[in-house]
Amino acid sequence: MNHAVIHITWIMLILAGCEHPSADQKKITTGTMTYPVKNISVSINRPADEVYQFASRAENFPKWVAFVRSISKQGDLWIGKTDQGDIQIKWPAPNAFGILDHEVTLANGQTVNNPMRVIANNKGCEFVFTLFWMPGRTQAEFEEDAKLVAADLQTLKETMERSE
Repeated sequence: MNHAVIHITWIMLILAGCEHPSADQKKITTGTMTYPVKNISVSINRPADEVYQFASRAENFPKWVAFVRSISKQGDLWIGKTDQGDIQIKWPAPNAFGILDHEVTLANGQTVNNPMRVIANNKGCEFVFTLFWMPGRTQAEFEEDAKLVAADLQTLKETMERSE
């Protein structure tokens, strides 16, 4: 056996013996330079401007975002009622670029940046949400968050396509 194969086998044995947290226990720390992300998207068979007009109205959030039961405007913020308490949403000004980035301050005081885009795709569009794996969240929680976002985007798709 040549030395390269022995060396690789030795490294593999060492790594196999190291303790690694299970995937559902792994967490991101606040010292991380960039957070891992998932870009979650859905194709919607409606013109981009129509989807943007609907999705850009914060008062429509409860129609397609499952955890927001109701929403009301208070000053420059939108206040959403959820099962985890009230959230504050800083909503973007209307724009011609399909940008729906918004900040959500959770009931625990943590603020989360939520980048969203409506992108024209022929006669329809793509709706893209960038989900950040935030500090303190496990991989299992991150994966669950991704499933919830995907379900919300599917609801948006169904809502928009039903209104044809």
